[in-house]
Amino acid sequence: MQKISQKISQKISVVRLIIVALAALCPWVLNTAPAFAAAEMHMVPVLAQPIARGEVIREESVVMQEIKRSPAGFDYITDSAGLTGMAAKRPLRAGVPLRVTDIAPPQIIKKGDLITIAFETPGLSLSIRGKALEDAILGQSIRVMNTQTNRTFEGVATAAGYVLVSPPALPQTSRLEYSPPTTALSGQ
Repeated sequence: MQKISQKISQKISVVRLIIVALAALCPWVLNTAPAFAAAEMHMVPVLAQPIARGEVIREESVVMQEIKRSPAGFDYITDSAGLTGMAAKRPLRAGVPLRVTDIAPPQIIKKGDLITIAFETPGLSLSIRGKALEDAILGQSIRVMNTQTNRTFEGVATAAGYVLVSPPALPQTSRLEYSPPTTALSGQ
């Protein structure tokens, strides 16, 4: 049994030696650039100061910084145009490249907020006070409750504290047409 374990240990040592030798030769065998070659650089937007979770990013909070292009292909944001007005999903540090997963559209309505529920049709406009039953971003569907009747509605968040409720769809009715009886049916 001991001889078998010694043979296995020797074979493992030989395999390790081969792996080390191949790793040392790999850049020349594969004709790749050496590890000390200059890395490709590109400009990315970063924050000038830290931003708390939920805080909206202002134009003056963003600066451009040159960083090494990552070989792993991280999803860094490369254009600062869409950052202004977005909210941080988590606390963000200054000087760190931003990723798509770091930001989201800001919530304009939070669960529990007192809001205005508007009902508009051609020729009629009503508004009542209500309460948001969930969070919403601009243009998102949201459930709200009339605080006087406790009735719930579904609407669309159209502005901070403002939800537009559409009238319910009326069922489609078919048109009935009258056709006079024919003489063939009367038995003549």
